[in-house]
Amino acid sequence: MAQKISSMKIKPAIVELIKKDYSEFCLIPSSSLFYAFRCPADRSLFNYIKFQRDGQAGALAVDIATTYDPNWNLYPANPIGLDYPLVTFKNQGGNISAEGLIHRALEPWYVYGNDENKFLEVLNLISDDIAKWGTLFFKKAAKIIEADELLQYGLRFVREKGLLSTKELTSLEKERKATKFLLSELKNERFCELKEHLTRRAETLKTPAKQRQRIPSLALSLLLLEQNHDVKCAT
Repeated sequence: MAQKISSMKIKPAIVELIKKDYSEFCLIPSSSLFYAFRCPADRSLFNYIKFQRDGQAGALAVDIATTYDPNWNLYPANPIGLDYPLVTFKNQGGNISAEGLIHRALEPWYVYGNDENKFLEVLNLISDDIAKWGTLFFKKAAKIIEADELLQYGLRFVREKGLLSTKELTSLEKERKATKFLLSELKNERFCELKEHLTRRAETLKTPAKQRQRIPSLALSLLLLEQNHDVKCAT
């Protein structure tokens, strides 16, 4: 008869797996159902491995990401990074899109059915998949991100301009709430300035119209990125 695994064993087992096989990654604070591990990569990029647990079904979803965001956790890494479900990247044979994964509704899970022995087998499979496919993803994603001329231009512009002041940041957040987070309604001076510079740069680069649609979200992401304080690893 299969032995049911206690939910209390899940997180320690995952943490031990990463510590043993991928010691360069450290656990960062997250909600109880999400376990995120981060590793600094080259040129201010960060690599992530994120586990999501479905306790009822007995399954794990594993996402991998490369991004400039030091605090990435649950949301899509685009437009300042890329993220993929590990199994999807594996099933696609290591192919990756510069836009990231658009349709995530059928994200595949590693299923262990709350069976303790099966859970250990799944952990070993995940470790093998990270070694083969996760490592490949991190390399490919970094190349795509660093070749993104519009993103790199925006990153340089924001860093040369400097951080938002406390007053500017407060004003931006108040306006975002007042406009119900609709970027089309946002009139913040720093946001509009960056958006205008990105738009002009996109014209110079002859960026396709479809890719220009991300300019508002890119502008906001870059502004807020420079305000982020690095989340420390869990002890």
